[in-house]
Amino acid sequence: MLNPIQAVVLTTFKCTAACPECCFECSPDNEKILSYQEIVSFLEQCHKKWNMRRVIWSGGECFLLGEDLKRGIAYAKKLGMYSRCVTNGFWATSEEIAYEKLKELHQLGLEELNLSTGDEHQLYVPQDRILNATIAAAKLNMRVVISIETREKTNVTREKFINDPRYQAEIENTELKKFVSILSAIWVSYHKDTVFEYSENSEDYVEYKGCDSLFESICLTPNRTIVGCCGLSVEHIPEMTIGNFGEDLSEILEKQFHDFLKIWLYVDGPKKILDYVKEWENNIEIPKFMHTCQACAFIYQNKRVQEIINNNFKKCYTEVLERFKAKQTLKNAKII
Repeated sequence: MLNPIQAVVLTTFKCTAACPECCFECSPDNEKILSYQEIVSFLEQCHKKWNMRRVIWSGGECFLLGEDLKRGIAYAKKLGMYSRCVTNGFWATSEEIAYEKLKELHQLGLEELNLSTGDEHQLYVPQDRILNATIAAAKLNMRVVISIETREKTNVTREKFINDPRYQAEIENTELKKFVSILSAIWVSYHKDTVFEYSENSEDYVEYKGCDSLFESICLTPNRTIVGCCGLSVEHIPEMTIGNFGEDLSEILEKQFHDFLKIWLYVDGPKKILDYVKEWENNIEIPKFMHTCQACAFIYQNKRVQEIINNNFKKCYTEVLERFKAKQTLKNAKII
């Protein structure tokens, strides 16, 4: 059996922003938040059962935890766990303030900063704050990943961000560049009344590969539930919620290994599964997806797709399980 390698703590669904297409439906009015003791209990189980080395602090806006975030990162370090924070950077009101805040967190155990920005985020958090946080973190030799919302005709793009004069002067043309990565992250809607446009080659963003998040991540949410993946689609795929806080994590995870669809998603990913569905019933309409989690949500939410899978999965059952065992072996041997 595979053991999870990273813990994800969705600290809160409260956020300083209220992006219309936030996958977690976060906003300043959403008061759901985890307590420090709940976080500690979760991390203790993850450490004792699987000796995990990485914890991802996300939300919502994890920096709204204040002192509890500091204490949580320090406790994770005590357990030998590397910490990564995912944030919108609202707190980086100046480079000096960002530096002092990150310096303290870095000393406590924060090793990586992920910053989310783009057209929707910048309605609430200006780009200068992302730059403040990026420059401060890089000066502390911390890894920084900037994730920029991407779709057709956006004002904020990866190219524009890189060409910002301040970024050019303080990051791009300096030795700090080695600490910073900028990603174009597909921004999708899970709402049927919102349709985004994308460039012609954006279809390539949904790859023919398995979802490693399944079985390799375990996530605690502000709903006090346990999710068996990275948690990105927790509000849209109820089947990914596998238990409740306080239950034995090993028992919760073991149940997933009896779920063929999750095994199949781990091995092949949703795009490949939908190819099988189309092969089994050629007249079914399958839309174009921009994100793997969007395609996964379609599989779980579409009753006809579920029927087709239930009626035909035995045709590939043995083959998928064999490839699952092979992937398990390679993962456990750290070959892939």
